[in-house]
Amino acid sequence: RPSSFDLRAEIEKTVSSFSKSSFSDEELSLLRNRYEEYVQRVEFQNDPSNFPVFSTLPFQETISFESLKSKHDYLLIDVWATWCGPCLAQHPTIDSLYSANKDTKDFTIVGLAISSSKDHWLNYLKKGVVKYPNYYLDSDNSEIFKKALNIMEIPRYVLLRTRDLKIVEQQIEFNNIERVLRKYKL
Repeated sequence: RPSSFDLRAEIEKTVSSFSKSSFSDEELSLLRNRYEEYVQRVEFQNDPSNFPVFSTLPFQETISFESLKSKHDYLLIDVWATWCGPCLAQHPTIDSLYSANKDTKDFTIVGLAISSSKDHWLNYLKKGVVKYPNYYLDSDNSEIFKKALNIMEIPRYVLLRTRDLKIVEQQIEFNNIERVLRKYKL
């Protein structure tokens, strides 16, 4: 449990006190290592600035989300759904911002469609409303993403620093997107 992290020294003392006749040095070392791995994993999951791990489906010939993260210093992520009227209304403005900046390595814009029907997502994007890369999250991956970022409403704009997969801005208001990009010199 995360509450046990404060007890690391006590846990180490307890492990060290185990009888050498009952446990080999290798077993004790394995126990210590597994505990540290567990602590690191839970600390990573509990840090809201860490970007969650999830799977996406790219729209048509779009490169994978993983590859896109490696090509840009930052990703401005448009979190949207096909049933969200405000999301759809903001797409033309976001698409214009993407078009004006699409050749920079500094950042790019991507869409993540959550809590949507795959067919509705495909049909909407086939209309050519947006040109920026878009990815679909199925219901399981939508839940992982929403839980990790505590998403209660959309549209939502998130700025991800890709070198360390840290969320540097978690809830950018639509009217403040360009100001936030300037803040990071993007």
